[in-house]
Amino acid sequence: MKLLLAEKPSVAMTYAKLLEKVESERFTKRDGYLEGKNYTISWCVGHLIGLAMPAAYGWKAWKLEDLPLIPENWKYEVLPNTAKQYKIVSQLIKQADEIINGMDAGREGELIYRLVVHKAGGNKKPQKRLWLNSFVMSDMEKAWKKMVVAKQYHNLAAAALCRVKSDWMLGMSLSRGYSIGTNVRGLSIGRVQTPTLALVVQRDYEVENWVQKFYYQLIAKFGGIDFTYYEIDDFTKKSVNKFDEEDYLKKIKAKCADKVGTLTSKQSKIRKEFPPKPFDLVNLQKSANRRYGYKAADILKYAQNLYEKKYITYPRTDSEYLPTTMKKEAAALLNQHSTPQEQKLWNLPVEKAFFFNSKKVTDHYAIIPTKIIPSGLSTPEQNIYELIRDRFVTAFLKPYIYEEVVMQMECEDCKFRAIVRIEKDKGFKELWKVKTPKKGEKKEEIITKIDMEKGYTAKITPDSLTIIKREASPPKYYTEATLLTAMGTAGRKVEDDALREAMKERGLGTPATKSSIIEILKKREYVRMERKNIISSEKGRQLIAIVDAKVKSPEMTGEWEYKLRQMEKGGYNARQFLAEIQQYLHDLTPHYKEKTMEWIDKDALRCPKCNRGQVRKLDKYWVCSRGKEACGFIISKTFCGKKLSEKQLEKLVNGDKTSKLKGFKSKSGNKFDATLKLFEGKMVFVKE
Repeated sequence: MKLLLAEKPSVAMTYAKLLEKVESERFTKRDGYLEGKNYTISWCVGHLIGLAMPAAYGWKAWKLEDLPLIPENWKYEVLPNTAKQYKIVSQLIKQADEIINGMDAGREGELIYRLVVHKAGGNKKPQKRLWLNSFVMSDMEKAWKKMVVAKQYHNLAAAALCRVKSDWMLGMSLSRGYSIGTNVRGLSIGRVQTPTLALVVQRDYEVENWVQKFYYQLIAKFGGIDFTYYEIDDFTKKSVNKFDEEDYLKKIKAKCADKVGTLTSKQSKIRKEFPPKPFDLVNLQKSANRRYGYKAADILKYAQNLYEKKYITYPRTDSEYLPTTMKKEAAALLNQHSTPQEQKLWNLPVEKAFFFNSKKVTDHYAIIPTKIIPSGLSTPEQNIYELIRDRFVTAFLKPYIYEEVVMQMECEDCKFRAIVRIEKDKGFKELWKVKTPKKGEKKEEIITKIDMEKGYTAKITPDSLTIIKREASPPKYYTEATLLTAMGTAGRKVEDDALREAMKERGLGTPATKSSIIEILKKREYVRMERKNIISSEKGRQLIAIVDAKVKSPEMTGEWEYKLRQMEKGGYNARQFLAEIQQYLHDLTPHYKEKTMEWIDKDALRCPKCNRGQVRKLDKYWVCSRGKEACGFIISKTFCGKKLSEKQLEKLVNGDKTSKLKGFKSKSGNKFDATLKLFEGKMVFVKE
């Protein structure tokens, strides 16, 4: 029996249709698999196997001497939520004569397959790889004929395993290290979540420290068109048309008043603005968050529901493109889903749409509607479906065409510039709602023609010169939509060209994990939601203040991604990669103690002994955050048989004495009343 493993049940059903055609198979549905005469098809419902937790290696207590956590022999465990399916798959692997890897075409799909086969003991069996990212029948038939032995994807598997092991070592070691060092339990550090938190913290500081700023512009009405005064910056060589000082522009205004202006340059170019491509997951999440305020994680859930009901294609994709082999299928879907008004705006022939590009399709193609028309959807599901349908149809509409005219006017050696648009064809924007300008915004002018040519002259009257005062736009708090954008473009801040290029496609996180990272930050109370805004908490800010610079920078992801891609091509050694990560973790271990005193809790009490650390409130004791070696302050919540209240302990730490308390017991067992205070960091009785 040959076993074909798919990543998801829906893909397994598609594979069944393929084998029915190319191998003349007929399948019977069983519990967790499809049974044929020569082939059996099963699926993994995502990950079935994960790396074992630290306790499996004996690291149960959180001790600094155990760090970094680097397993000598890696252990794997069956994930509880998918244990039933693993039991089915593992039994089929044991029975199979040959195993075919039909997981998604990518690093993560390779990882899912390799972990399952390893755990089930199927490594020594013959294995092949079915590699495809298009589920058009003709493409699947070609891929089936071109199947190769699984060993040819060894480098991809090595990169996948290195990534997951390195993330485990980094996350487990740093989370424990900083928790131990700060005495703040439950801190969570990760290669993606921590740089994402750093983005939020940095933006919050920018918003909170923003100082109201104004700038000035000089506008000249010339030939019925607004021209803006500009200069060339000596240092950057870029044009500047916003100025800090109004008085400076007043001098320019006086210089040009009642003088003759000349149009010294006029250049025009026809430009086309094409409609947006079909959705990938992140752009769907951004659009739905802006329009409906849905959380990114919920948007993925709604899209997944639509996919499982066969109303849309696979949603966990980072591609906005469709394979060239889908042209006929996509044209049929377009005809089915378009309204008569939309059909009039098709950019014919639709098969030549620029987003048909197989080379730019990654593991999966863009999210589009299927031929099945939905019914009985919840309101959020209906909204998400309509967004996907609208975006798919819009992508096929005619481009917006306009003539861009760039003109320069000079007066008394002063230069003014105007850039205007003359609409030629509204194209897809014919169906778009016109955005109402916000208060203070200038309404966009629609110009039909320009009655000026180069050499045109006219007198510039004082009334035609206006100095406009505008307020500089302050930075805004992140929303889920804008944070998703920032995560996707985080690589642009990386200085190294090779690392920046490695992050170009995804940035921080994969399309499927970006929303879960935001949810983790909320769960860990590193950020909070204020309406649509994501705001960092004091806990989140303090964490970013103490973690190593490399950990909170997107550069680490860029470095990893660059090396992992080299590894996929056989150009980087897996052992070397892991050794480098391990060395970094060893070097970072002393850093945890150094950062202990830097964790500042605004609600914490100052240590009464060293006056530098913060008092940490543990279950049975209150201690100094600087630790035993640096300070050693510790007081028990129970003294001479009496349990003290939190208010009484706070009085002592703040230097006050308690009122006379009842319930103390002497060594002989006699009860007595007394007043307490701290002396040199220790509790003593006060003599009345």
